[in-house]
Amino acid sequence: MPPLIELDHANVSLGDHPVLQDISWRLQEGEHWAVLGGNGAGKSTFLRLIAGQIWPHPHLSRRYAFGEGVSWSPLRAREQTALLSPEVQNRYVRRLQDGPDN
Repeated sequence: MPPLIELDHANVSLGDHPVLQDISWRLQEGEHWAVLGGNGAGKSTFLRLIAGQIWPHPHLSRRYAFGEGVSWSPLRAREQTALLSPEVQNRYVRRLQDGPDN
């Protein structure tokens, strides 16, 4: 089974400034990942890259397999992924712990 999301030697620049260089990474079904690092380390840029909010160079270095085969388009990924602030995440966790009626 292909990875849900795969980066293969992806690069990201913001303006003329390279932010992520030569990133290779895979998310397989059932896996959970934590992204750690200090301020300015590129965590948010990495998450925006895999969520399809920004484009890598070369653009064919990112692939998705959500449903019907492998695609380079992030459109389907945007339906399947989300970036949450810690506050929003905590709100969802509390709602799950309180049950569906709350």
